[in-house]
Amino acid sequence: MDKSTAFFDLVKLTESQDSQLRKRATELLAAAFAYPEDKQAAWNELVRLASVEDREVRKGAVLALSSGYKEIPDKEKGWKDLFRLSNHTDSFVQRKATRALGPAFFHVPDKTQAWRDLQALTDNPYVYVRRYAFRSLGRASLWRALKAENEATYIFGLKEAVNYFKRASEAPIGFHIPEFYHPFYQALLFILFSDRPGIAKLESERYLSKMTDEVMELGENQKLLEIFEQFAGLLRRAGNLSPGDLPGQKRLLQTSILAFDTFLNLLEGKEEEVIFAQKTMKKEKNVEKEYSNLGKALLKKVEKKKSSLIKDLKMKKF
Repeated sequence: MDKSTAFFDLVKLTESQDSQLRKRATELLAAAFAYPEDKQAAWNELVRLASVEDREVRKGAVLALSSGYKEIPDKEKGWKDLFRLSNHTDSFVQRKATRALGPAFFHVPDKTQAWRDLQALTDNPYVYVRRYAFRSLGRASLWRALKAENEATYIFGLKEAVNYFKRASEAPIGFHIPEFYHPFYQALLFILFSDRPGIAKLESERYLSKMTDEVMELGENQKLLEIFEQFAGLLRRAGNLSPGDLPGQKRLLQTSILAFDTFLNLLEGKEEEVIFAQKTMKKEKNVEKEYSNLGKALLKKVEKKKSSLIKDLKMKKF
């Protein structure tokens, strides 16, 4: 099989009459995006597929877009595409595109406009877009910290990131979604700029305990716990840095960002599981309510008919 054409072959299969074949083809798009020589043409196909009628195809397309951004040559257009998709009519496409803007910020040329775009999304009517816009601003602030030329600017960027992650976690969704970013970066900030002896060990243990509680109710959470152990190890490493060691602080921050990127799909997948479960539960409640209302209406109709029959019988007897 010619891998260079595999991606476009899969694109053709997304138009198959067989729904299962379409679904399987779209699931492979993200992995196949690595192979085409013309990445821009491949990207443009994904943008098109993100708005087709089949929801599974849209889902697979936006998943591939979120992981493929850094590989395309025209990153300005790519950013605009993701920004536009953050206002899509499909809620999954909205969420995934808005999340993708955070990692994309590291690669977009015009960061001033990109920052403005993210700020604009924090006023979006859709609460998930607001939540993930704040998270993406947090990611963008981490980039600012990485580029800092002095410790004061580094601290400002890290504090700004922690604040945006906090605002993301406080978005009024109506139910609890596990928060992965704020607890870690808050602990990292505290460790780096605290002079208390043993603070790294204490904060890493506190972080691990908090994250264990965060995912306790999620199924198959062993992999998550292993990831949190790795993140806790990064927090302990922060305690070994000397005060004022800006290069060391930046290297640790870069390692932390890469660690989150490594497990990005798993972490976001867990978020989507919670969101999907809540939406399903809400639909079921609405159906139950509709049936309940229908039952009440039928009962009322029967009672009215019964009352009318009794009245007729009494009139006949009279």
